[in-house]
Amino acid sequence: MSEGKLLMLRYEGKLLTLLVKDKRLISVQVYEDEKQSLVGNIYIGKVQSISKNLNAAFVEIENGLKCFLPLSGIVKAGSKEDTDARTIHNGDEVLVQVLRDAVKTKQPVLTTRISISGNYLAISCGSEKLGLSAKLSDNRKKQISKFLLEEGLIREDRRCLCASGCGMVVRTNVENLTDLAPLKKEWQLLTEKMEKLFAVSAYRTCFSCLMKNEHPYLTDLKNYYTRDYDEIITDCEDIFEDLQKYFEGQQQENGMETVPAIRYYNEEYPLQKLYSVKTLLEGALNKRVWLKSGGYLIIEPTEALTVIDVNTGKYETKKPSEETFYHINMEAADEIALQLKLRNLSGIIIVDFINMASRERQRELLKKLDMLVKKDSIKTSVVDITPLGLVEITRKRVSRPLKELM
Repeated sequence: MSEGKLLMLRYEGKLLTLLVKDKRLISVQVYEDEKQSLVGNIYIGKVQSISKNLNAAFVEIENGLKCFLPLSGIVKAGSKEDTDARTIHNGDEVLVQVLRDAVKTKQPVLTTRISISGNYLAISCGSEKLGLSAKLSDNRKKQISKFLLEEGLIREDRRCLCASGCGMVVRTNVENLTDLAPLKKEWQLLTEKMEKLFAVSAYRTCFSCLMKNEHPYLTDLKNYYTRDYDEIITDCEDIFEDLQKYFEGQQQENGMETVPAIRYYNEEYPLQKLYSVKTLLEGALNKRVWLKSGGYLIIEPTEALTVIDVNTGKYETKKPSEETFYHINMEAADEIALQLKLRNLSGIIIVDFINMASRERQRELLKKLDMLVKKDSIKTSVVDITPLGLVEITRKRVSRPLKELM
């Protein structure tokens, strides 16, 4: 059993969800209590204008709220394939889902690839393909594929059998299931919801919100793996009650096999002090990050990109050698992968590792870094190493970085 704790508390006017393990902050989500995120909400929007230069449409989903809809990969409700973007015209009503909230001056981003998520599965229109989380073991993937085939949910060619033409992605939490039966139950529930959504959308008026997600802190619970923590702790009575109702509903609707322990903390000593939340957050925003070996990282976000410098620091050795540099660089790769997620860094990231003469060890370092960033739920890629020995990484921007949120 993991000794990790998932903390939910209010701090300086914001709601925080923190995953703490071995006195380290592994991840943090920040929510502004007063502001409800639109991500995941499904609307019937109206096309206000089309920009050929941007290859996008501007769609109004509520009175006065215009959003950005990329025209690449447009699909119609219930369709199994992409639709020609030229079929979208001014004044059209389209079924859309909010993909990203507004960021600074950028408008919310929409998609026509409607998706609905559960604890173990996510289904989406526009593709019939089966996807399996990259974090699942090969043996587990084979077990799941065999089960889905035997239950008649997929074909031999790994395409899903669904009347609404949906595909599905099996989430990492399936790793914890001893019996795969909840997969079929959740699949049936999600496909029924999707088919009902498509049927209802044909009769609803423009600007109708057909599906509204729970508060983001509940929705995001699906992105935490139950193997990473042994309990959820909160000192907010309303959040404690919401969590109880949420997991009770998941058990009844989806047959959720294991429900995490939920603890309401109402001791005199504050929860945020018990877990040193202020210190953990300061560490997550600090420019310098120490490694166990005594080396350290310097993380410098700029307007155009983020620069990460790896240094030997207090590494104890009689004489620095290629072996020393290799050890620190490999340790730094682990920490960099964690810091990208923890700080929610995005865009272009340039890493200046300690120079190593061995080409083979450079390749080993890149291979390890590439393997680590592929585990990120947000698309992250190790691009290449420049002639100057700088490693280029790109990470998709989904939401604001931790520094901005705090």
